[in-house]
Amino acid sequence: MKEDFCLLIIYSDGSTKIVENVENYGFKHESGLFYFTKNDFNGFIPREHVKFIGKLFDYDSTYE
Repeated sequence: MKEDFCLLIIYSDGSTKIVENVENYGFKHESGLFYFTKNDFNGFIPREHVKFIGKLFDYDSTYE
């Protein structure tokens, strides 16, 4: 069984969001959207709005 995790999203404008209890995330090439799954529901973000998306504990501030 996979454990849920915190997903860090850094938007192109520099704002950030941490989404807790995320089950999965990725990129849908055919639509150009990042997605994440939480509580069996998907959230979508257009790629042009995202500077970074990934697990919070994997983030290294050198991306900034």
